[in-house]
Amino acid sequence: MIAHPDGHLADYLASLDRIEELFSAGRARRLLPGHGPEVADPLQWLRYYRDHRHERLAEVRAAVERYGPSVELVTAAVYPDTTGQIRTAARMIVRAQLEYLLKEPE
Repeated sequence: MIAHPDGHLADYLASLDRIEELFSAGRARRLLPGHGPEVADPLQWLRYYRDHRHERLAEVRAAVERYGPSVELVTAAVYPDTTGQIRTAARMIVRAQLEYLLKEPE
């Protein structure tokens, strides 16, 4: 979870790119995430997480175009089925995504 104010989406995406470079160059052989088992296909895993993040950013962009940069409205649009503590976490994620989009519009 990349959550504002501690998590920065640009750093996360750069890390995924760097790790992919290491695997592609044969300089890394195993991917051991902070939780869960060793990743069987690191390149596929890295691409999945990067693609997922970009898909979510597209949803956030669309919500901003429709509702403006309101954390509450964007969260409701992008994470409609969340409530309680999960909604609080979703707001933190949306804040990080909005911060990223302000600095990296495309």
